[in-house]
This record gives sequence, C-alpha cells and structure tokens, in this order.
Amino acid sequence: MKFTVSFGANIHGVSGSIPAMAGTRTITVRAVHNFQWASNMTIFACTKTETPTTESSAYLSSGCVQLSGGSFSDRTNTTRSLTVTQAMITNEGFVLAVRSPARIMYAAWVPVLPVATLVPTPASISEESGVSTVTATLDRQSSAAVTVTVAAAAGTGAVAADFTQTGTTLTIAAGATTSTGTVTVTANGNAVASGNKQVTISGTSSGGNEVTNATLTIIDDETPQTTLVLSSSSIAENGGVATVTATLDRQSSAAVTVTVAAAAGANAAAGDFTLSTAATLTFAANATVSAG
Repeated sequence: MKFTVSFGANIHGVSGSIPAMAGTRTITVRAVHNFQWASNMTIFACTKTETPTTESSAYLSSGCVQLSGGSFSDRTNTTRSLTVTQAMITNEGFVLAVRSPARIMYAAWVPVLPVATLVPTPASISEESGVSTVTATLDRQSSAAVTVTVAAAAGTGAVAADFTQTGTTLTIAAGATTSTGTVTVTANGNAVASGNKQVTISGTSSGGNEVTNATLTIIDDETPQTTLVLSSSSIAENGGVATVTATLDRQSSAAVTVTVAAAAGANAAAGDFTLSTAATLTFAANATVSAG
C-alpha cells in the first residue's frame, strides 16, 4: 500500500509505502520541509482512528509510538526506513504524525488493508480427475466486503490442458475472514508418465487488498512398466549369445535407466553363463525402446 500526502507550506509532503503483510511491516517514509532554520522533526505511528484537529502535541501522549530512526533535521529529501508493528494498526490503518519540538506539523490516516491468502484444499491431487477447492482467507476482518477473482495457470511441468478451473469469484463479507463462493481445479488425466505438475493459483482483489498466491501440485500416477526382451529364448551352450533389450509401455518425460541382472535358474549354475559388463539399458526421454 503506497501513500502520498501533501500539506502546508512548512512541510511539502510525506510519502511512503507499506508492504501489505501480516505481522511487522517496514515502511519507507520520505519527508520534505522548507524551514529556513534547522528544526528536529520526529515521526510517530498512532493507533487512533482520528487525526488531530489542532497542532497540540498532547495528541501524541497516548496510543502513539515514536518510530525508531524517525528523527531528522535536514531540510529536504529525508528518507527513513521505519518499522510499524501489527499492534500499531487499528481499524485497517494507523495515523502517521510528524512533529517539531513544539507542535504537530502533520498527521494523516494511512490505510493498511487486510491481506487475502488463497488456499487450495487439498494442496496435492491425483492427475486422474483429482479435485481441489480454492478458498480465500483474510489475516484480519475488513470493514468492507472483499471480492477475489481467482485464476489458475500452468506452472512447473504443467500445460493448460492438464487441469480445468471451474468458478472464478470468492467473496469475503464485511466482518468475516473466510470466503464464500466455489472455485475448483480438476486434474485432467493422461497416459504419459510426465512427473508431478504445478498449478499456480493467483488472485486479484476488488478493493486493492494484496492477495497471496498458492501452488497446487498434480501428482503423476503413471509409472512406466519395463519389459525385458531376449533376442532369442534359447542359445547353444558353447558360445551362444542372446541380446537383452527393454521396452516401456508408455513414454516418460525423463530418461529411464534399467540395470539388468542374470541369475541361475532351474538346472543352471552361475558358471554356466556370463553377463556383459555393460549391464545397463537407457531410455531417452519420451522413448519406449532402450539403447545400450
């Protein structure tokens, strides 16, 4: 949340930004004044819902905290990075006050809107028609209704055809912290072992509230099955050779390596045969026949 306030002749303006996140917030404040003499100025954050109607510093006696690093005496382009805690925020904002040693020079209401967080439940679904329901929560109550428009987009390893979104709008009523409305994301199965996929769930708020995105994981349940194939099922006992290859029953998006072993069966002993030293077969990504 960015704010810019202009005011009287002595102080040209105060501007800053407040990251909309729960807990401690670091704000950047730039204050400019044109006093012809050096004058120490101090910045306060106040848990009040009204700004002072007079210049009396008695306003600062309760509910106001001088911000660490919030003193300055230079006349132009003063920038301070200050910390505002959640405890300083009331009624969706706080009062930012600038005072000289004698009186309040400036005070204004700075809005800090509640933050909406998108939550897919469950956070992981099967690729075979798994369904996740998306809801939204606020980190604190809002005095006005908040509408969040939700969009699902292909993330790591995914394409748009991997899922289907139903519904787009979630509403959080004034005074509530959880949403109503239905938004779902359904996985569209396929017969390719392509690994897990990620779907990015993002949103925009009608009231300018920051929206924290979420990630939904589609679990790949396709494990390629490997079949070993002998070039001949029987060979002569004196120097006969059979070549072993392998096939996959479906494509894999990643390379697959198969380690081959040979063991004595019925009426055989380990000394009756020799396995080549190169005992691995490799499938390139998207291949179903081995090399090696």
